[in-house]
Amino acid sequence: MRLRQLSVVLTLHLTLTHAAVTIKLKRRRPKKGHAFNDGQVDLSVNPKPWRTITNVSFKLKPPGQKALAWINGSPNLNGIKWNYLQSNLTSSSQGTWKWKVQAKNSKGQTVKSKWRKYQVIAPPTVQPTNLPTMGPTPSPSTSPTLAPTNQPSINPSPAMPSPVNDHMRNIFKFFISYRDPRNGMWCDNLAFTDSGVCGDSGSWTYDFYSAASNGWGMISDVIFTELGLLTYEEGRARAYETITNSIQFWPKDSTYGFFKHFSNSAYGSNSEYSTIDTSILIMGSEFAGNYFGGEMRTLADQMFQNVNFQAAIDPDLKPKMYATVGETGMSGRFIAPYNEYYILAYLAQRWEGMYNNDTSYAHKYFETYVGLTGKPVGSKGFPKDVDYKGFGVLSDHGGFVASFIPQFCWYTIRAFRDNTYYSQMMENWLQAERAYWTDLDGRYDTMYTWGKNVTGKVYGSAAGDCPQSAYCVSQVGNTERNDDTWSAAIMAGFLGPITGTLRDQVNQDIDWLYENDACTYEKTYKDGSTSKVLWRCSVHPNYSNWKANRPTSVDFGTMIFGYATNFLQPEFWDMYSI
Repeated sequence: MRLRQLSVVLTLHLTLTHAAVTIKLKRRRPKKGHAFNDGQVDLSVNPKPWRTITNVSFKLKPPGQKALAWINGSPNLNGIKWNYLQSNLTSSSQGTWKWKVQAKNSKGQTVKSKWRKYQVIAPPTVQPTNLPTMGPTPSPSTSPTLAPTNQPSINPSPAMPSPVNDHMRNIFKFFISYRDPRNGMWCDNLAFTDSGVCGDSGSWTYDFYSAASNGWGMISDVIFTELGLLTYEEGRARAYETITNSIQFWPKDSTYGFFKHFSNSAYGSNSEYSTIDTSILIMGSEFAGNYFGGEMRTLADQMFQNVNFQAAIDPDLKPKMYATVGETGMSGRFIAPYNEYYILAYLAQRWEGMYNNDTSYAHKYFETYVGLTGKPVGSKGFPKDVDYKGFGVLSDHGGFVASFIPQFCWYTIRAFRDNTYYSQMMENWLQAERAYWTDLDGRYDTMYTWGKNVTGKVYGSAAGDCPQSAYCVSQVGNTERNDDTWSAAIMAGFLGPITGTLRDQVNQDIDWLYENDACTYEKTYKDGSTSKVLWRCSVHPNYSNWKANRPTSVDFGTMIFGYATNFLQPEFWDMYSI
């Protein structure tokens, strides 16, 4: 049998006492084990009670083979967590491994654990999208604990999908380059000026994934399938690979199940356990689960159930939510509404109702600070009311928040769209953007980008690269510090929630920019083909010719979601979001 590279992730909790020194071992989720394609081993020890450890070693015994040599690591103290890496473990088969650990302290004392079993399983085999092997799901199935939000049909794509235009085809070609074909993970950012795509070697950029990007990636694959840009089999295989590898391999905290913000093909990470990025990932899995049904729906149920979203809300019902998970529990309690953490609050009350319905504080939080059927009543000064020239919206401080925030909420949560207050707020937000960018608070009579007069045609105060920063965040009324950089992805993001002549004007502005090559970026791929998309530019006189080169997948997502509404069924978002 051909040797297959494997790696095992072991999370070890080390407890030592003064008298009898003992070692306790605890497996990380999923309890049945992990298997990786990259051949790296991530070994972690938490030696909080015993800071004088000088050496920790691990021994692994593959199934049916003799034990490997001790794997030694040089500790690198990072708080109370030490990480060890060892590469190139190979095995001829999967099965039950055995493993144990030994530790030495500065006094020369040595302690060893007993052999423990660890079940290693192979990752799911998913062919590249040009060689799909999965057919449509015969019928949607329900989890034993959670019914699907809706009942998608056997083949939810329309018989004759709306024909897409050149711009939409280019968006598709560009965005799928964020997906690593080796494992279905989605990269955080790319570059326009080289031919590299996610999964390529030679640059860390192409081996740098984001949990939120995985969420947007699954939604985008549903969109591309619905539009006929992917076959149903291709779309389902791609989403299946993303959700399965996210569940099995993405680093998660062992207490609540929140995902790390960033990772890579080795599934290592130095980033935080992020509640909002986990939330966006979950919204993507729910969307894909509702669309493809069957096993995808079951996996989405599993992924949602395994994250204790309720933990992000404190029972004291004060406005601030937890943004991260620390060594001893939830941490980073500094996020108060209104912002994109609306998504987190929504998932917290949903999780509470399904898996801990003896309590109700997450529901009370959502009703108070977010609102069920109208404007939230609020408490302790949150959320904040702000306006620009009479166009009122909600915020978490005295000014506007970035405009991607309400768009993220609109595209992922049906309750947000059904709330008439938020429906009106979306229109107010667009009107505020347009009013502000008319002259940027009187600082401009005319505005130019790449030598073209774009006065009255551009806006979009949000996030992405800027002339003097690799990543910046702007808001209505607060763009000067970021060199008055505007975002076409935000312009397109309003196409979903807005109707009538105002929506027509948004489309006209986008079409004008695209046809006149005002802020269009062309990426050339290794096969010589190209894609042309709108991204970010500046109207500042010193930077009006500046060209961006770090398009971030999460921030580009609203371009996909919004522009695709020109071709999707009107009920598309209500059919598949939660």
